[in-house]
Amino acid sequence: MTEGLAVNSKVYEDMAYWKMGKSSGDTIGSIGTSYDTGDGNIKQIEMDEIIPEDEAIQNIMDLGKTLTVPAKSNQIIRNAVTESGEKYLNGETGLDDAVKEIMQEVNLYLSE
Repeated sequence: MTEGLAVNSKVYEDMAYWKMGKSSGDTIGSIGTSYDTGDGNIKQIEMDEIIPEDEAIQNIMDLGKTLTVPAKSNQIIRNAVTESGEKYLNGETGLDDAVKEIMQEVNLYLSE
């Protein structure tokens, strides 16, 4: 999942979130690439993305619960800081208001 993990524990612990409406073993997509081996041959690699078995999903969920540091590249949080920070730096709002706006956006995102 390229969008990251759910931050709401009820969603995170819901097997339906992990299975995306599919059953274990169902194919949900496929990716592939090709490359030149240097000797004039082209190799292709293709891989199907499938829904894992419940035990594998549970292992991933358990591993995720051990994480304590948020991703540094969370684009939603970065956007909240950038947008409100820009307003502050341009003199369009005060520091306290910019911080409040950032916190509102981040808290809304985290509650989802």
